Order: sequence, then structure tokens, then C-alpha cells
Amino acid sequence: MKDLKYLSALTIPFSAFIGLFLKEGWLFLTPIYAFVFIPLIESAVAVSVENFLEKQ
Repeated sequence: MKDLKYLSALTIPFSAFIGLFLKEGWLFLTPIYAFVFIPLIESAVAVSVENFLEKQ
């Protein structure tokens, strides 16, 4: 699941291609996807706190 956040960055050029291909209102697809949809998904996914805990 942690690899999904890296794959989401690769979908940004794909959304730009779709926006340019469909034109008109779809040109706003990339900024909405990159600055709204991806952060919403990242905030909804559980965060691992494993790195923050000190091992004793």
C-alpha cells in the first residue's frame, strides 16, 4: 500500500494528457487531481507510526 503514493505521482501526466485531449473544462482536471484528489486520498489512508516509535 505504501507504493501507491508513488504511483499516484505518475498519474499526474496521464491526467494532463486527458485534459489536453478532451479540452474545454477538462483542462482543470490536472490541478484538481494533483492538489485536491491526491491529498484527500493520502489523508484518508492510515499512516504508519512505526518510524516514530523509539525501540528500547
